Amino acid sequence: MLSWLLLSAIIAKSVVGAKIQTNATCTVSAFFNNNSLGQSVCLIGAYLNSVCEGTHLEEGLLPGRFYEPQASCMCNTVSYNVWSACAYCQNGPWLSWPDWSSQCSNRGIAPQEGFPYALPFGFATPHWAYYNYSGNVNDTRWNTSIPHALGGT
Repeated sequence: MLSWLLLSAIIAKSVVGAKIQTNATCTVSAFFNNNSLGQSVCLIGAYLNSVCEGTHLEEGLLPGRFYEPQASCMCNTVSYNVWSACAYCQNGPWLSWPDWSSQCSNRGIAPQEGFPYALPFGFATPHWAYYNYSGNVNDTRWNTSIPHALGGT
């Protein structure tokens, strides 16, 4: 327990001074595009990725491309939901949860529910980002009904 707390403190400290930014621009208007601090859903994704990478610049989607898990800190349902919403707000495509999680498994990383790391300081994760797909065989893809049903920015 003590080692986990120490590791969380080290990660949190390294992220506090890190430069975290995105040049992704939301072109589709939706109430969930920004969190309670006015940060875009794409910037929230950059903050989540910073747990693995420290300083992070998230590029906008190129035509025909989609976000996919590139690091262990992206192999969870919170990152999946946030990056799917980021793709949506740019009018781009996004993967289903089974496709996202299989890319993690192919890299030897077990996909997880929630966000299994200490959250960095300086941002807020929306409530809807914690939607869980496990055991939900009919609902395996992020969609706009999730933020509407769960609310919270």
